[in-house]
Amino acid sequence: MARVRAASGFNPWTASPAEDRVFGVRLTVIQGPDSGLRAEVGSRQFVIGRDPVCDLQLSDPDVSRRHAEIRNSGGGFEIADLGSRNGTLLNGHPVTDAFLRAGVEIRLGETVIATGMPAGSSESAGEETSLLDRPE
Repeated sequence: MARVRAASGFNPWTASPAEDRVFGVRLTVIQGPDSGLRAEVGSRQFVIGRDPVCDLQLSDPDVSRRHAEIRNSGGGFEIADLGSRNGTLLNGHPVTDAFLRAGVEIRLGETVIATGMPAGSSESAGEETSLLDRPE
């Protein structure tokens, strides 16, 4: 898949030191109809969308059935738009394929997902989460 450079000099996929990349990903929906939903991405491909078979199923009508995929590229995790009708934004910039870093926000439709370190990492010590955790 071709990588598209965003305007204004933001380039989320440029080569960066390995320590800047995320090697496990905690996703937290911080805005949208599924606010509070959390999931952790491991070593396998992880699909986000409205389809019930998605690893992270969202109810936002502006999210495609299979909107985006997060995968381990060997040097960190990447997000790829799966040809969604509304696109995938990383920190407000449209991307087709980009490396993820902790603290990045992913926008799919009206849903905003924050990325962070996985449970058990030094930065998230003391927090517990399941693979998929819906708020009560």
